[in-house]
Amino acid sequence: MSRHKEVRSLVSLAEQAGFEMVRYTGTGHYKMQHSNGQTLVIPSTPGGPRWKQNVLAEIRRAKRRKP
Repeated sequence: MSRHKEVRSLVSLAEQAGFEMVRYTGTGHYKMQHSNGQTLVIPSTPGGPRWKQNVLAEIRRAKRRKP
């Protein structure tokens, strides 16, 4: 799977978990806000080897956090 498809699937997964797209930053990141106030930033051009695991961990933490 290409990274672009992985980014799109993580954005979709975050939306299913209760995140809402706030904006696309000028630096190439998707900024998302959860209903409990937590912010999630997903890079549109990830470079590091653990970017996907880090985003998934943030989504899991937001699900556990109470509003």
